[in-house]
Amino acid sequence: MILLLALLTAGCGADHRDSAPSCVPADEILDDGLDQDCDGVDAVVPVDADGDGFWADDCDDANPDIHPRADELCNGIDDDCDGEIDEETGSTWYVDADGDGFGDEDGAIAACEAPAGYLAWADDCDDEAADVYPGAPELCDGIDDDCDGAVPVDEVDGDGDAQSGCQGDCDDADLLVFDGADELCDGVDNDCDGALTLDEQDADHDYYAACEGDCDDRRRDVYPWAPELCDGVDNDCDGVVDGGDADGDGADCRADCDDRDATTYPWAPELCDGVDNDCDGVVPADELDGDGDARLACEDCDDADPARAERNVELCDGLDNDCDGTADVDCVACDVVVPNSYPTVQSGIDAAVGGDVVCVGPGTWHERIDFGGATITVVGVAGRDATILDADGTGTVVHFESAETAATVLRGFTITGGQADYGGGIRVMNASPTLDDLLVTGNTANYQGGGVYAQSGDPTLTSVRIADNQAFSYGYDGWTDGNGGGLALETSGAVLVDVVIEDNLAGYDGGGVYASGSGAVFRGATVRRNSAYEADGGGAYLYLSADMFDNVLFEGNNSGTSFWGDSSSGGGGLALYDSDAVLTNVLFTGNFTERGPGGAVKSTASSPLLTNVLIWDNEATTTGGGIRAADDTLVFQYTDLQGNVPDDLDGVTDPAGSNGNVSVAPDLYDAVGHLGSASPLVDAGDPALLDPDGSASDIGLFGGAGADDRDLDGDGWPSWWLPGAYDAATSPTLDCDDEDATVYPGAGC
Repeated sequence: MILLLALLTAGCGADHRDSAPSCVPADEILDDGLDQDCDGVDAVVPVDADGDGFWADDCDDANPDIHPRADELCNGIDDDCDGEIDEETGSTWYVDADGDGFGDEDGAIAACEAPAGYLAWADDCDDEAADVYPGAPELCDGIDDDCDGAVPVDEVDGDGDAQSGCQGDCDDADLLVFDGADELCDGVDNDCDGALTLDEQDADHDYYAACEGDCDDRRRDVYPWAPELCDGVDNDCDGVVDGGDADGDGADCRADCDDRDATTYPWAPELCDGVDNDCDGVVPADELDGDGDARLACEDCDDADPARAERNVELCDGLDNDCDGTADVDCVACDVVVPNSYPTVQSGIDAAVGGDVVCVGPGTWHERIDFGGATITVVGVAGRDATILDADGTGTVVHFESAETAATVLRGFTITGGQADYGGGIRVMNASPTLDDLLVTGNTANYQGGGVYAQSGDPTLTSVRIADNQAFSYGYDGWTDGNGGGLALETSGAVLVDVVIEDNLAGYDGGGVYASGSGAVFRGATVRRNSAYEADGGGAYLYLSADMFDNVLFEGNNSGTSFWGDSSSGGGGLALYDSDAVLTNVLFTGNFTERGPGGAVKSTASSPLLTNVLIWDNEATTTGGGIRAADDTLVFQYTDLQGNVPDDLDGVTDPAGSNGNVSVAPDLYDAVGHLGSASPLVDAGDPALLDPDGSASDIGLFGGAGADDRDLDGDGWPSWWLPGAYDAATSPTLDCDDEDATVYPGAGC
């Protein structure tokens, strides 16, 4: 018995393990006659019947596709033996809550098949509105119905009147205009019915509608405040027919033969005007023109000879042509004579040939002229004060637009009454004429160059005064337009010598001068009392330009005077934008800006060079009473900045103490810019620039080689330049008063 137990023990011990296919513990192999797991029994145990490598935890050992590591498929079977069927399988489905055929991405689920109310796409931008989906027709509801990310403009209420364009608002920028609005007396279709009411229509085009008080909208001579005529009609709509005194001459219209002319009424004195002034039905014989020279007998010393009349040019022909009682005194040699031989200035120009001199007599010539490319000289022989070209508001007064050269000359005229978009007084385009001894005044441009406009040409202006002109108009937004009230230069290399630019107005930039892309030269010029109404550069505004200013005075100019202008408006004297101006012996004084920085100069993205410049007593409302700079490279040489309010400089380092620059009170002798005899600026300028007497140049207006070149009044006597009071002994050939042409050495000095 003991022997038997020992044998059994050996069979389950080391000897057995050495001969068995596997060692304890081991899986029991079916029907092999061995007890692999040493439990004393050769039992029948589970096996991997389907060969999928799993048996103990295989939930279906008859199907090799089902086991713990199988992928779960959409087949209604627990493929991965985790106890769940079809979990985390299939596609993503999106709920379509409003049933419009487009799903909502916020309601996504995963399933083998789409549950009821779910779709495979999610691009509905509003799943609570069945009429909102991609491609839906846009409705007039202020909603993005078609899901394109935008509400159509006609569905937006742009003016705040609670009605959009698609709702019937025919002008969604005007609060007073919408479907059903009350009609106002404003000439606008307020109620959007497609028509103005009859009382809003100006049927007779007299600028008054019936609702504005026009008592008869069929007649242009009937409207409020119209002149009352003797025509049996209540012209001025005051309820009274006829009667009254329309011209204010004291005569009732029923007795006045011309109630529009205050010089014409019963018993009026007869004037030399070719009119029946006293209403007796007869024009006196002495008011007729007997010789056809366009002068009445009462103004003609010889009404039988057209060669003799007042305003004629005195010719060297032995006759008293101008009726002054003498013959051939101060006579001139002329090729064409107006009005002696030709009745108008334009007819004289048309008759002239190359090289001719067209002489024009004194008086006011109501016409516009065009040189038409002629190489001629047109001269007002009595001078600019006595010879006037007046366009009467009908357009530009003088045109140079046919490639005229410097040999084409206009001299001795006043140019006035011009009205145009560009160049009210004189327009120069692709031409380079010579303009001499002119007064350009009382002209207007809507956009540029109230007095003079030059584009792509290089005119020469000498002894020209450009005064009281404007470039001004109201833009579509209510703000003002207009640049260069006095002078506008575009891509022009104009040369201006002894030019005065004063009292001009620009609606926007450049009250006196506006330059764009130009390289003009200003010598001995005065730029004063000009105004840029809304923007920059009261005296001058330079854009992309490289102009030169030698011995130039900027005085009393201002910018930003409009109360609704840009608060950054500046550069009372000069404004630079992306420009490389060169300023030598220039004086800035008394300039100011009412709304921004840079009383004297405002410089932006520019590189100006200032040599011998004096910037004194200028004012800004914010900063930089002298200079305001931004993104600039300014170069100062022998320049004085002093006495500017609230400060001399802003945005630039004070140059005083380097390159000869100083900051001292200049001790000016007078407002014109002469230095006092003890001024610290005498001989303190650039030593390379000598004054006319050979000494080192002075800083300021009267210094350098051009100090004695200024002759602003055109009397032929340059202004005195030496510091201190005028001294006839030291300045015998210089003018003590360069503002008055009647004062000069030997005549008032």
